[in-house]
Amino acid sequence: MRNFAIIAFAVVLQFSAGQALPQDSTYKKERFFKPSELKEDYKVLIKTLQECYPSTYRYNSKAQVDHFFSHMLEQLNTPLTERGFYPLIALTAAYMKDEHIIATPSVAYYEHIYKQQVKFLPFSIKVIDNRVFINSSDNPQLKTGMQILSIDDIPVTSIISNVIRYVHRDGYISTFPYRHLEDYSPTQNENILDLYYSFFYRLRDSLILALKQPDGNVVRFNCQSLNYKQYQSFYWKRNPHEPPLTFKQLNKNSALLEISSFHSSYRENYKQDFERLFEQCFNRLDSNKTRNLVIDLRRCEGGDNSYLLLLQYLMLKPFRVLKYIEVAYAGLPSTSKYFESTDNAFFPDSLLYRLPNGKYRLKSKYKPTIAGYTTTSPKRQHFKGKVYVLTSGSTGSAAAIFCTILRNAHRAIFIGEETGGAMEGPTSLNIPVLVLPNSKIRIEVPLIKLQLASRYIKGRGVIPDYFVEPLVNDIADHHDAQFNLALKLLNGKR
Repeated sequence: MRNFAIIAFAVVLQFSAGQALPQDSTYKKERFFKPSELKEDYKVLIKTLQECYPSTYRYNSKAQVDHFFSHMLEQLNTPLTERGFYPLIALTAAYMKDEHIIATPSVAYYEHIYKQQVKFLPFSIKVIDNRVFINSSDNPQLKTGMQILSIDDIPVTSIISNVIRYVHRDGYISTFPYRHLEDYSPTQNENILDLYYSFFYRLRDSLILALKQPDGNVVRFNCQSLNYKQYQSFYWKRNPHEPPLTFKQLNKNSALLEISSFHSSYRENYKQDFERLFEQCFNRLDSNKTRNLVIDLRRCEGGDNSYLLLLQYLMLKPFRVLKYIEVAYAGLPSTSKYFESTDNAFFPDSLLYRLPNGKYRLKSKYKPTIAGYTTTSPKRQHFKGKVYVLTSGSTGSAAAIFCTILRNAHRAIFIGEETGGAMEGPTSLNIPVLVLPNSKIRIEVPLIKLQLASRYIKGRGVIPDYFVEPLVNDIADHHDAQFNLALKLLNGKR
């Protein structure tokens, strides 16, 4: 799970709602960092965002950002452990409003605290209409579809409202953080709520749940929490990996293409060649004279530019993906000495020209070397039928770019939720890891801003034509309301 950004605001470990974080004696072994060390780390982060990150002022004005940085620095007047300092760093990452800028605790925290001392929830959740339900459980008595009212007498609505504010997201999109409290993608390796519950609340060996059963009765249930080994076993059991591309001919007139990832490493794990598979899929659609294609991207958090190849089989006219790409510097920035690696952080000035605002863009003669920067033509055997796309808040990055191009071309009907990726394009691609010099907290900092050649609403994702949120009964009954609506539409029943 790379998207590791649920965070707490106050450095003094107070919840914004006024509830103090319980102190655990096991954390007294952690090193306290002096204010001078904390400020040095935070100033390195500020300088990196100002010098390297091209979207620092994309969703916040310079005055707002400068005030935020100053306010955070003012908090660093007392010694803090990493447990106390990390929330401030993560909050700063979240303040950038970018799904790709991600803060993670140090390796030492993972090894000595997270894996050895933290306890985990024995269930995963589904959030529906601001209510929280059990989605899967390590305890057979916790049934899928049960509504959770409280955990250790803390209202679950309070827990979610505390946590949700700190989940990273693009722009002003609200669906992304809710889905990321769940098991949102097969390419994740941890669940955000599981991971960060201990940053907000202390979980003991057992916990007490208040549960609302389907018949309306409220019961209190005592169950065991999980250690790291048990959690890992439960997590992979409930979230098995699957091939990133599956294709199914529903009937002669309709087919389903599910893509859970555009990541090259993920498809390589399954030895899936997307170029060959796309060709096979669309040749089959053509030979069957299939008129309707449903594309399911609800668990696709993004990947590489293989989405461009899929667009070539769907678009009816030549199209362009990128209006421009932009970086914040040429050469190497001054804070690159804190990067884990500078392999993808060097931008030759011979390839760039400087804008009046100090940013840099690619010279015209090099644009053909970037996928999607110039006009792309559809494949000769492209699909001419109707396209239905299923989306969720987990549909991010490259998957959201794909949806944006289809939306602008009026080439598909969208069903589900607003995408998790913003329509103007992500700041992504080259992403070195910044390691803060004292605390060793790590921050992924994307270096390339992509501006799509499309119309958009600032800070918003692709809005579905048909908004469909699952109902409570859908969870227990394994009923897929979004897919079923797509079937009704393609059969002309709505």
